[in-house]
Amino acid sequence: MNKSFYNIYIGNGLLQLIAEHDVPFIIIGEKQKLVEVQQESDVILNAIQSLENDEFNRIVVYHKSLAELKELVSSFFEVVVAAGGIVQNDKNEILGIFRRKKWDFPKGKLEEGEKKRECAIREVKEECGLKNLEIIKKLGCTYHVYGSKKDRKLKVSNWYVMHSNDKNLIPQTEEDIEIVKWFKISDFLLHAKPIYSNIKDVFEHYLIKFQ
Repeated sequence: MNKSFYNIYIGNGLLQLIAEHDVPFIIIGEKQKLVEVQQESDVILNAIQSLENDEFNRIVVYHKSLAELKELVSSFFEVVVAAGGIVQNDKNEILGIFRRKKWDFPKGKLEEGEKKRECAIREVKEECGLKNLEIIKKLGCTYHVYGSKKDRKLKVSNWYVMHSNDKNLIPQTEEDIEIVKWFKISDFLLHAKPIYSNIKDVFEHYLIKFQ
């Protein structure tokens, strides 16, 4: 979510995009590697495939321009735009949803002609059964890949900090949501397990900016 780099989650691994001038600050550990990208598309494709095959758990790719690198990497995917939020209440709690055996925050795909903020409000209301909901501030974006190796999709999720005091929570079961629950902010990560890596990023960014 930081503008100085981009984290793209692919399967169990992380493709991290950085600018060339940040290379001296990168630490490479076991099952990780650092590679340079100029204009060679095969370097990017090899990195994507290596993460899909669990050969590495993190690959850091760098280029002289981070904006150009992001555009190069995005060209390998169909980009899907989504929006959602971290919903907080007056009791210092946030809203989590349990979907497909992992904890998540509510979000969904942008509909044709819809603005991101409108999408975020609609999706959070639908997935959690909320009636009273407002956006406080934009939080940032996360990136993760899904689909098959022949039909890769890059979901760009736009996140907002929201507010609601609704108590009647109704999970949207047609979207595979089993539980909607308020968590104390202080122990969210202790109880919301297992959790998606990009969702953990969203929460940590929220703590830094808003707590």
